[in-house]
Amino acid sequence: MRRLLQLACILVAAVPAIAGTLPVSACGQSVPAGTTGQLTSDLVCTGGTAVSLGRRANLDLAGHTITVVDPGSGVTGAVGCEGACRVFSSAAQPGRLVGPGQGLALSRGVDGAARVEDVEIDGFDYGISAGRLQVRRVVVTGCGKFGIYAETLAATDVTADANLNGIAVNRRVRATALRARDNIETGVDGGRSFVGRDVTVTGNGIWGIDTSAGDGGTGPIVVHGGTVTGNGVDLVSGKRPRLTDTACDHSLHRDDQGIESGSWSVCALD
Repeated sequence: MRRLLQLACILVAAVPAIAGTLPVSACGQSVPAGTTGQLTSDLVCTGGTAVSLGRRANLDLAGHTITVVDPGSGVTGAVGCEGACRVFSSAAQPGRLVGPGQGLALSRGVDGAARVEDVEIDGFDYGISAGRLQVRRVVVTGCGKFGIYAETLAATDVTADANLNGIAVNRRVRATALRARDNIETGVDGGRSFVGRDVTVTGNGIWGIDTSAGDGGTGPIVVHGGTVTGNGVDLVSGKRPRLTDTACDHSLHRDDQGIESGSWSVCALD
Protein backbone atom coordinates (compact mmCIF):
# COMPACT_ATOMS: atom_id res chain seq x y z
CA MET A 1 0.00 0.00 0.00
CA ARG A 2 2.85 2.41 0.85
CA ARG A 3 4.45 1.81 -2.55
CA LEU A 4 1.11 2.48 -4.28
CA LEU A 5 0.72 5.76 -2.40
CA GLN A 6 4.25 6.80 -3.34
CA LEU A 7 3.55 6.00 -7.00
CA ALA A 8 0.30 8.00 -6.90
CA CYS A 9 2.16 11.01 -5.50
CA ILE A 10 4.73 10.81 -8.30
CA LEU A 11 2.00 10.65 -10.97
CA VAL A 12 0.12 13.61 -9.50
CA ALA A 13 3.30 15.67 -9.36
CA ALA A 14 3.95 14.91 -13.04
CA VAL A 15 0.64 16.48 -14.16
CA PRO A 16 1.13 20.18 -14.98
CA ALA A 17 -1.09 22.69 -13.24
CA ILE A 18 -3.89 24.17 -15.31
CA ALA A 19 -3.35 27.86 -15.93
CA GLY A 20 -5.96 30.18 -14.47
CA THR A 21 -8.21 32.41 -16.53
CA LEU A 22 -6.98 35.95 -17.05
CA PRO A 23 -9.69 38.65 -17.39
CA VAL A 24 -9.27 40.66 -20.60
CA SER A 25 -10.95 44.03 -20.21
CA ALA A 26 -8.89 46.58 -22.18
CA CYS A 27 -7.48 47.13 -25.67
CA GLY A 28 -3.81 46.30 -26.07
CA GLN A 29 -3.84 43.61 -23.37
CA SER A 30 -1.55 40.57 -23.67
CA VAL A 31 -2.29 37.01 -22.61
CA PRO A 32 0.93 35.24 -21.53
CA ALA A 33 2.06 31.94 -23.02
CA GLY A 34 0.08 28.94 -21.82
CA THR A 35 -2.67 31.09 -20.29
CA THR A 36 -6.37 31.45 -21.16
CA GLY A 37 -7.69 34.98 -21.35
CA GLN A 38 -11.42 35.66 -21.13
CA LEU A 39 -13.07 38.77 -22.50
CA THR A 40 -15.19 40.44 -19.82
CA SER A 41 -17.01 42.92 -22.11
CA ASP A 42 -17.10 44.18 -25.68
CA LEU A 43 -13.98 46.08 -26.80
CA VAL A 44 -13.73 48.89 -29.34
CA CYS A 45 -10.06 49.43 -30.21
CA THR A 46 -8.10 51.98 -32.23
CA GLY A 47 -4.50 51.36 -33.31
CA GLY A 48 -2.28 48.41 -32.45
CA THR A 49 -3.37 44.85 -31.78
CA ALA A 50 -6.48 44.60 -29.61
CA VAL A 51 -5.42 41.39 -27.83
CA SER A 52 -2.04 39.65 -28.16
CA LEU A 53 -1.66 35.94 -27.36
CA GLY A 54 1.60 34.32 -26.30
CA ARG A 55 2.60 30.90 -27.54
CA ARG A 56 -0.07 28.28 -26.73
CA ALA A 57 -2.28 30.92 -25.17
CA ASN A 58 -6.07 30.91 -25.60
CA LEU A 59 -8.68 33.62 -25.87
CA ASP A 60 -12.26 32.99 -24.77
CA LEU A 61 -14.44 35.68 -26.34
CA ALA A 62 -17.28 34.58 -24.06
CA GLY A 63 -19.92 35.84 -26.49
CA HIS A 64 -18.40 39.34 -26.69
CA THR A 65 -17.21 41.40 -29.66
CA ILE A 66 -13.85 42.98 -30.49
CA THR A 67 -14.34 45.87 -32.91
CA VAL A 68 -11.31 47.43 -34.57
CA VAL A 69 -12.01 51.00 -35.63
CA ASP A 70 -8.59 51.87 -37.07
CA PRO A 71 -5.85 49.20 -36.95
CA GLY A 72 -3.09 51.56 -38.05
CA SER A 73 -0.30 50.28 -40.30
CA GLY A 74 1.66 47.04 -40.00
CA VAL A 75 -0.41 45.67 -37.15
CA THR A 76 -2.66 42.69 -36.73
CA GLY A 77 -5.95 44.31 -35.80
CA ALA A 78 -8.14 42.22 -33.53
CA VAL A 79 -6.13 39.22 -32.26
CA GLY A 80 -2.42 38.52 -32.76
CA CYS A 81 -0.96 35.11 -31.94
CA GLU A 82 2.73 34.42 -31.32
CA GLY A 83 2.50 30.71 -32.15
CA ALA A 84 0.01 27.93 -31.52
CA CYS A 85 -3.17 29.40 -30.07
CA ARG A 86 -6.94 28.93 -29.73
CA VAL A 87 -9.71 31.52 -30.06
CA PHE A 88 -13.20 30.40 -29.04
CA SER A 89 -16.41 31.36 -27.26
CA SER A 90 -17.59 29.44 -24.21
CA ALA A 91 -20.92 31.31 -24.15
CA ALA A 92 -24.13 30.13 -25.79
CA GLN A 93 -23.63 32.74 -28.52
CA PRO A 94 -20.51 33.07 -30.68
CA GLY A 95 -17.86 35.71 -30.14
CA ARG A 96 -17.30 38.29 -32.87
CA LEU A 97 -14.32 40.02 -34.46
CA VAL A 98 -15.18 43.08 -36.57
CA GLY A 99 -12.63 44.79 -38.87
CA PRO A 100 -10.83 46.40 -40.66
CA GLY A 101 -7.21 45.15 -40.60
CA GLN A 102 -6.72 41.49 -39.75
CA GLY A 103 -9.04 39.40 -37.61
CA LEU A 104 -6.71 36.68 -36.30
CA ALA A 105 -3.12 36.47 -37.52
CA LEU A 106 -0.16 34.35 -36.44
CA SER A 107 3.19 36.08 -36.28
CA ARG A 108 4.93 32.80 -37.19
CA GLY A 109 2.97 32.55 -40.44
CA VAL A 110 3.14 29.09 -42.02
CA ASP A 111 4.88 27.64 -38.95
CA GLY A 112 2.06 28.59 -36.60
CA ALA A 113 -1.06 26.58 -35.73
CA ALA A 114 -4.43 27.89 -34.64
CA ARG A 115 -7.85 26.60 -33.61
CA VAL A 116 -10.89 28.84 -33.99
CA GLU A 117 -14.30 27.76 -32.70
CA ASP A 118 -17.69 29.49 -32.36
CA VAL A 119 -16.55 32.82 -33.79
CA GLU A 120 -18.03 35.22 -36.35
CA ILE A 121 -15.58 37.42 -38.28
CA ASP A 122 -16.55 40.35 -40.48
CA GLY A 123 -15.03 43.21 -42.46
CA PHE A 124 -11.28 42.60 -42.28
CA ASP A 125 -8.75 42.37 -45.11
CA TYR A 126 -7.84 38.89 -43.85
CA GLY A 127 -10.36 37.24 -41.55
CA ILE A 128 -8.03 34.46 -40.36
CA SER A 129 -4.41 34.08 -41.44
CA ALA A 130 -2.52 31.03 -40.13
CA GLY A 131 -0.32 28.08 -41.02
CA ARG A 132 -2.06 24.91 -39.83
CA LEU A 133 -5.63 25.90 -39.13
CA GLN A 134 -8.60 24.11 -37.57
CA VAL A 135 -11.95 25.90 -37.62
CA ARG A 136 -15.32 24.77 -36.29
CA ARG A 137 -18.61 26.67 -36.29
CA VAL A 138 -17.02 29.77 -37.82
CA VAL A 139 -18.56 32.41 -40.10
CA VAL A 140 -16.33 34.77 -42.11
CA THR A 141 -17.93 37.51 -44.22
CA GLY A 142 -17.14 40.81 -45.89
CA CYS A 143 -13.34 40.47 -46.02
CA GLY A 144 -11.52 42.59 -48.58
CA LYS A 145 -8.88 40.00 -49.53
CA PHE A 146 -9.41 36.56 -47.97
CA GLY A 147 -11.91 35.23 -45.48
CA ILE A 148 -9.53 32.41 -44.50
CA TYR A 149 -5.90 32.11 -45.61
CA ALA A 150 -3.78 29.15 -44.46
CA GLU A 151 -1.28 26.45 -45.36
CA THR A 152 -3.62 23.60 -44.40
CA LEU A 153 -7.24 23.73 -43.31
CA ALA A 154 -9.50 21.36 -41.40
CA ALA A 155 -13.01 22.85 -41.34
CA THR A 156 -16.31 21.74 -39.81
CA ASP A 157 -19.51 23.79 -40.10
CA VAL A 158 -17.80 26.80 -41.65
CA THR A 159 -19.23 29.62 -43.78
CA ALA A 160 -17.16 31.96 -45.96
CA ASP A 161 -19.61 34.25 -47.78
CA ALA A 162 -19.40 37.59 -49.61
CA ASN A 163 -15.63 38.12 -49.35
CA LEU A 164 -13.25 38.98 -52.19
CA ASN A 165 -12.02 35.37 -51.85
CA GLY A 166 -13.68 32.96 -49.45
CA ILE A 167 -10.94 30.44 -48.59
CA ALA A 168 -7.38 30.15 -49.92
CA VAL A 169 -5.07 27.32 -48.83
CA ASN A 170 -1.62 26.47 -50.17
CA ARG A 171 -1.65 22.74 -49.50
CA ARG A 172 -4.91 20.97 -48.65
CA VAL A 173 -8.46 21.38 -47.40
CA ARG A 174 -10.45 18.77 -45.46
CA ALA A 175 -13.98 19.97 -44.83
CA THR A 176 -17.40 18.90 -43.57
CA ALA A 177 -20.46 21.16 -43.82
CA LEU A 178 -18.60 23.89 -45.70
CA ARG A 179 -20.32 26.85 -47.34
CA ALA A 180 -18.56 29.33 -49.65
CA ARG A 181 -21.08 31.55 -51.42
CA ASP A 182 -21.17 34.81 -53.35
CA ASN A 183 -17.48 35.61 -53.07
CA ILE A 184 -16.33 38.06 -55.73
CA GLU A 185 -13.49 35.89 -57.07
CA THR A 186 -12.98 32.37 -55.68
CA GLY A 187 -15.06 30.30 -53.28
CA VAL A 188 -12.37 27.78 -52.26
CA ASP A 189 -8.78 27.69 -53.48
CA GLY A 190 -7.94 24.25 -52.12
CA GLY A 191 -4.21 24.24 -52.77
CA ARG A 192 -3.01 20.77 -53.80
CA SER A 193 -6.23 18.96 -52.84
CA PHE A 194 -9.76 19.43 -51.60
CA VAL A 195 -11.78 16.70 -49.88
CA GLY A 196 -15.22 17.73 -48.67
CA ARG A 197 -18.50 16.31 -47.46
CA ASP A 198 -21.80 18.26 -47.40
CA VAL A 199 -20.37 21.16 -49.41
CA THR A 200 -22.18 24.20 -50.81
CA VAL A 201 -20.09 26.39 -53.11
CA THR A 202 -22.33 28.67 -55.18
CA GLY A 203 -22.45 32.11 -56.77
CA ASN A 204 -18.70 32.80 -56.75
CA GLY A 205 -17.57 35.11 -59.54
CA ILE A 206 -14.59 33.25 -61.05
CA TRP A 207 -13.89 29.81 -59.55
CA GLY A 208 -15.96 27.59 -57.29
CA ILE A 209 -13.36 25.05 -56.06
CA ASP A 210 -9.86 25.31 -57.54
CA THR A 211 -6.94 22.93 -56.89
CA SER A 212 -4.92 23.83 -59.98
CA ALA A 213 -2.44 26.20 -58.34
CA GLY A 214 -1.40 24.53 -55.09
CA ASP A 215 2.01 24.74 -53.45
CA GLY A 216 3.90 21.86 -55.09
CA GLY A 217 1.46 21.02 -57.88
CA THR A 218 -2.16 20.50 -58.76
CA GLY A 219 -4.32 17.90 -57.04
CA PRO A 220 -7.76 16.32 -56.92
CA ILE A 221 -11.17 17.61 -55.93
CA VAL A 222 -13.22 15.04 -53.99
CA VAL A 223 -16.78 15.91 -52.93
CA HIS A 224 -19.18 13.55 -51.16
CA GLY A 225 -22.59 15.19 -51.23
CA GLY A 226 -22.90 18.80 -52.21
CA THR A 227 -23.87 21.59 -54.56
CA VAL A 228 -21.19 23.35 -56.58
CA THR A 229 -23.15 25.42 -59.10
CA GLY A 230 -23.59 28.96 -60.38
CA ASN A 231 -19.90 29.86 -60.20
CA GLY A 232 -17.85 31.22 -63.10
CA VAL A 233 -16.40 27.69 -63.35
CA ASP A 234 -17.43 25.27 -60.65
CA LEU A 235 -14.50 22.81 -60.50
CA VAL A 236 -10.94 23.57 -61.65
CA SER A 237 -8.25 20.92 -61.23
CA GLY A 238 -5.34 19.12 -62.84
CA LYS A 239 -6.77 15.71 -61.92
CA ARG A 240 -10.22 14.35 -62.65
CA PRO A 241 -12.69 15.37 -59.90
CA ARG A 242 -14.31 12.55 -57.93
CA LEU A 243 -17.92 13.38 -57.10
CA THR A 244 -20.59 11.47 -55.18
CA ASP A 245 -24.15 12.84 -54.95
CA THR A 246 -22.85 16.23 -56.01
CA ALA A 247 -24.34 18.70 -58.49
CA CYS A 248 -22.13 20.91 -60.66
CA ASP A 249 -22.52 22.79 -63.96
CA HIS A 250 -19.02 23.25 -65.38
CA SER A 251 -15.56 21.78 -64.84
CA LEU A 252 -12.17 22.73 -66.25
CA HIS A 253 -8.94 20.76 -66.70
CA ARG A 254 -6.06 23.13 -65.89
CA ASP A 255 -2.55 22.05 -64.95
CA ASP A 256 -0.16 23.74 -62.53
CA GLN A 257 1.33 25.75 -65.40
CA GLY A 258 -2.07 27.29 -66.09
CA ILE A 259 -2.59 25.37 -69.34
CA GLU A 260 -6.27 24.61 -69.93
CA SER A 261 -7.46 21.59 -71.90
CA GLY A 262 -11.23 21.49 -71.85
CA SER A 263 -13.65 20.05 -69.33
CA TRP A 264 -13.58 16.84 -67.30
CA SER A 265 -17.08 15.84 -68.48
CA VAL A 266 -18.22 15.35 -64.90
CA CYS A 267 -20.74 18.22 -64.61
CA ALA A 268 -24.19 18.67 -66.12
CA LEU A 269 -23.20 21.29 -68.71
CA ASP A 270 -19.70 20.06 -69.59
